[in-house]
Amino acid sequence: MGTRRAAGAAAVLRPVAGLLGLAPLLGLVVFSLSRFVGSRAGLRRSWAGVGQRSARVRWVKQALVQVVEQTRSLQPGLRTWLRPPVLALMNWIFDAACLAACLWALGVGMPWHGTLLAYGLTQIPGSLG
Repeated sequence: MGTRRAAGAAAVLRPVAGLLGLAPLLGLVVFSLSRFVGSRAGLRRSWAGVGQRSARVRWVKQALVQVVEQTRSLQPGLRTWLRPPVLALMNWIFDAACLAACLWALGVGMPWHGTLLAYGLTQIPGSLG
């Protein structure tokens, strides 16, 4: 008897699923090796060697250095930290207004306090994720 070959989507999905299954293992191995000084030094040497041979790697390296420098130089103020929660609150308010407009357009008589309370309570667990 010969071996059966997967056909169609299974032929593509099995190797992809195998690679995705190995990704956490590979990440664990890299993390474990990064804990040792010798392996970190070897990784730095190999990265430097690749950077000397490839202009694209040098460009990526310079871009990453610039991003890190810009990130370290940022000093966000209160306004910067308040903006995302305020925008999220506005999103909730506009969603609730849309729900109210839909109920009004359909002629559904609902108590507004209960509707807004139920809407708010259902939004909280969704936002925690």
